[in-house]
Amino acid sequence: MTDPRGRLASLAAVFGSADVEPAALDRTAQDYYDLLAELTGVSDRTGGEELGRPMRLATGEALAPRDAARSVTDARRTARIFRGLETAVTEAARRF
Repeated sequence: MTDPRGRLASLAAVFGSADVEPAALDRTAQDYYDLLAELTGVSDRTGGEELGRPMRLATGEALAPRDAARSVTDARRTARIFRGLETAVTEAARRF
């Protein structure tokens, strides 16, 4: 595996850009999914039945791990999350 931090930094740069073509954003989301799958071992191609079932929690029910992992392929949503994180970190650095 190539350097995960470097890959993540490259992906974050695309997600953080306001003028990315939709096709490039979609490819970046898939690349992000692939990176996370490599790091966690959770993907559509791995694990047993338990990864496909919702998880019962004390506070309710959570998405199945595979469904949660797949949610990062929603490129526009994931880009908004990255931008929000960048804004939050920048603001925290300014305050502290």
